[in-house]
Formats: sequence, structure tokens, C-alpha cells
Amino acid sequence: MVQPTDREGSDPGSPAVSVVVCVRNGAATLASQLEALAGQVDAPGFEVVLVDNGSTDGTVAVFEQWAAAGTGVVADARVVDASEQVGLCFARNRGAAAARAPVLAYCDADDVVGSTWVAAVHAASSSGALAVGGRVLALDAARRPTSQVLLDSLDSLGPDDGAERVFPYFWGCNFAMSAATLAAVGGFDEGLPPYGCDDVEIGIRLAVAGVALAYEPRMEVFYDPPRGPRRRLIRKYRAGIAEACLWARHPGLYRRRPTAVALLLALPSTPIRAALGSRGGARRRVLAAAEATARDLGLVRGLRRWVAGGRLRPFHGSTVLLPSQGP
Repeated sequence: MVQPTDREGSDPGSPAVSVVVCVRNGAATLASQLEALAGQVDAPGFEVVLVDNGSTDGTVAVFEQWAAAGTGVVADARVVDASEQVGLCFARNRGAAAARAPVLAYCDADDVVGSTWVAAVHAASSSGALAVGGRVLALDAARRPTSQVLLDSLDSLGPDDGAERVFPYFWGCNFAMSAATLAAVGGFDEGLPPYGCDDVEIGIRLAVAGVALAYEPRMEVFYDPPRGPRRRLIRKYRAGIAEACLWARHPGLYRRRPTAVALLLALPSTPIRAALGSRGGARRRVLAAAEATARDLGLVRGLRRWVAGGRLRPFHGSTVLLPSQGP
């Protein structure tokens, strides 16, 4: 069982929470997230670490303009360069290594945190939670918060997904973890594809290590869901690639894992089954069929290119030296 210790190097002047925002080409949405962080209510001292994963659209300039104009209640704000390897897991590990607080809180550049998000993170960690996920609601098309709840508990991987038992996990847009816990399990898996299943994968390793995930509903994040068929299909395809890599990463945890050949043989029937199993009108059924097909195509590519083709590197822990793993 993981038994993390206090973060080395912390002192009374250090922030209580490090907010880590990993971003690649998020200039169009980053400002609203930064303003939400600047306006936090009842928060302890916290810093914002923007991890730039190779942006080319002026993301860093948006951050610098915000910082120059005033960061509100944010005690410190800085940019960390993570351009040498594209991928969310690498960026998250780089942010953890640069953070100064004993608690790491992760949110995304295209979402908006609730006004007491940092306070809720601090309260959960102060009560003993080593890893905690929060409530996720939706932004509307104009990026305004709504009351539509997308996640009101921890999510989970279970028997319906082919797993031998239930593994809870938090969504990657809204979670916090002690820095020592993240270091103890080796950080995020940098061998995974750039997008997808990073939150599920670390949820599995936390469970295996004996870390109980907590859920804090006061940790609210307003999530911007993919809009339009093209974005939704791309997301499904990429998620399929990552899911195939997850099967290969944890083969002993799955009771059933289709082969690439089996998936290809079943592909003609995939849209039919998805459409018949979908509720709603014709448009929703067509979209369900297309998304199911995109996922299966992603699975095939993941099994062939990433797993059989060797792109999925073995996991030996983070290549970024996390603080409590010091030399």
C-alpha cells in the first residue's frame, strides 16, 4: 500500500495547492479559465503552473498578458515548457515536477473551474484524501456554465468494460492528488498515446497500490464537451487507440479483449448495433453508429500500430523526476 510522506522542500512560505493547467494550443479558451482561478473564493495560498505542451497559437502570450494585468487571488503564476514530448501524461508529470505545493490540482485550459474549486481541493486533502475527483457540469455553446451534470460521482471501469472488477477513476479535467502519492505510483504513464485513458490508467494503478479515491462534489468544473460530429468522431477514434493500449498495459485485469481481426470482422455490424441500441431520433442514431465505428477503428489502429507495432513503450515510471523521488 502507498504511504506517501510530506513533500520534501515545503516551507511555511510555500503554497498549499499547486494548480496545474496542461495546454497545447488553447489560446482561444485559456483566458476564461485563468479568470476563474483568479476569482477563487475562500482559497488557501495557491499557485498556477501553466504547462505548455508545444503550443503554436499564442497560448503563452495569453497567459503572460493575464499575469501582467493581475492574477487576482493567485499567489504565483508561471509557465513551464513541456514542448519536447507531445502528450498529456508527459505534460502532467512536468507540471508536478515544477509545482511547489504538497497538493496538485489539475484542470484543463478549455474548461472553467467553480468559484470554490481550490478551497474544496484543500478541504478534501486536509481531511486525508490522497487522491480526489470532483463534480463535472457542462458549459453551453457560448461557454457559459449550466446546471447540466455530466459526472456526479467517481467514474469507473468494470465488468461491462471487460475488466475483472471495478476500478474507480476521476475525470482528467477535475482531480487532485498529493504530490507524494503521484510520485509513489510513478507519475502518469508517458508511454500512452497523447490523448485518452490517462485518467483510467492511473486510477487502476492507484487502486492496485491501495489508494482509495475520494469524491468531493464541491470541486466543480464546467466542462466544454466536444461539439459537432467531426470533433466527436475524432475524440472517439483517439479514445479507441488509447483503450487498446490500456488493454495491453494491464492484460491481467481484463477478462475479454477483442483482437484486431475480430474487430475488423465485426465492423460491418458495429453501426447497426449502435444505432439500434441508441435512444432518440434518426440523427442521434446515426451519430451513435458513427461514434461506435470510430471507436472500433481506433481500437484496431491501437492494437496494430501501438501494441503490435511497438509504439506503446514499457512503463517504468515518469521520465520527469518528480520531487519526492529526489536524487
